[in-house]
Amino acid sequence: MNTKIQLFTMNITEWPRMEQHFEAMAQKGWLISKIWGGIAVYKRIEPAELTFAVAVYPEARSFESFDKTKSAVYISQEEENGWQLASSKHNLQVFYRSEKEEGAALRREFQVGNIHSHIQLETFSFVVLLTLNLFNVYRLFPLNHNMFYRNLSLSFMFWMPLLMLFFAARLSANALFLFHESRGLSLDNYHEYPAGFNRFLNITAYFIAGGVIISMVGSIAIDYVDSGRQLLFSMLPVVAAMSVGFFLRKYFVGKNWDGVQKTLAVIVVVVAVVSATSFFTMNRMMDNHKEALPQGQVTLTVEDLAPDKTSDYQSYRSSRSVLVPEYYRYHESLSGEIAVNTEVVKTRSEKIAVYLYTLHQQEMEKFNYQFISATDHFPEYDEAVYAIPIFFTREGPMDGFRDVSQGGTLLMRDGLTIISLSVDQNLNDQQIQVLLTDKISEIQAD
Repeated sequence: MNTKIQLFTMNITEWPRMEQHFEAMAQKGWLISKIWGGIAVYKRIEPAELTFAVAVYPEARSFESFDKTKSAVYISQEEENGWQLASSKHNLQVFYRSEKEEGAALRREFQVGNIHSHIQLETFSFVVLLTLNLFNVYRLFPLNHNMFYRNLSLSFMFWMPLLMLFFAARLSANALFLFHESRGLSLDNYHEYPAGFNRFLNITAYFIAGGVIISMVGSIAIDYVDSGRQLLFSMLPVVAAMSVGFFLRKYFVGKNWDGVQKTLAVIVVVVAVVSATSFFTMNRMMDNHKEALPQGQVTLTVEDLAPDKTSDYQSYRSSRSVLVPEYYRYHESLSGEIAVNTEVVKTRSEKIAVYLYTLHQQEMEKFNYQFISATDHFPEYDEAVYAIPIFFTREGPMDGFRDVSQGGTLLMRDGLTIISLSVDQNLNDQQIQVLLTDKISEIQAD
């Protein structure tokens, strides 16, 4: 093969290590040709003794793409001085020439200053992203039972804490550079920079980021097979925000805007685009939920309670994950008269079922549900309770709503299966209890 691909875990603060690595690869017959997204691509050459020089140019500017015109001028000037360009990506320019060739040294008096501006802007971005991630972690807990029904939401619980470690590693590496730069770091004394500790922080961040990306892409791919367009709709606001961000980076190049103006413009435009796409997405996803019950799916229906009547609203959705191979929820109602709801969760282990059952109860408690044991009515199940909604007035709870005659939810667990059946009928009624028992048996047999 004439091409070799390697993982590339070095960042711009490690440019001396890059030069040594590229020289070692050239001795083995491989010349660096492209660096992209943590990947280095090499092309086969005759083994050669080459001298490499890495330049960090041009300088980084807030919310702007790197100026390609400046890069082109600089590259052209260095090629006139006898250097050959091996790879150029953003502000990382890799040059080489034969070790036997004599010529001017690569111009890079700007090196430490450009690394400083890059690290400074990167640090600001990471602090903002860390703050957002902290907010998302705060929202993530306490966990919601619905999070276990999709692989993507399950992956959130995995990669959000990992992101915290990623930001900790990257911010530590950046702080290390900024500290030494403030103490007079320059090209002449760059060998005094603690390369070993910096290498450890960078490679840690690299592999953490890889784990996050793999978990996200993997879960999205799996969920797409199950959810199709619905998952794409849910990702639309994120894609739109990223697209707008890339567009603005290019737009700001050459514009005489200061950092505050660019920051405010980005915030306003991104918020507007995300709001618009989120509104569109939610409407489309809600439309997708208003679907008829799939043929053969067992649930409570309006006709179960009133055989002579037909519902005027239906909503069905289903999903699955590595922990919950089957989940579906179906709501059916007849305006002002009857409403029923069915939720079925089939887990891979009893421990998961017990945990989700408990979690479901805890969430219902937050919405003012009172629990009454239903094991006397349903002794054949591992766990069973009636969940009765309690409504509050200014004076306190309305005692009349504590009675199961007002309807509520039967929440039960039998082995690996959790079933929730909600009706607005008298739960003490023997016919209702027989209906619920028969329905649960049908669901389990399905």
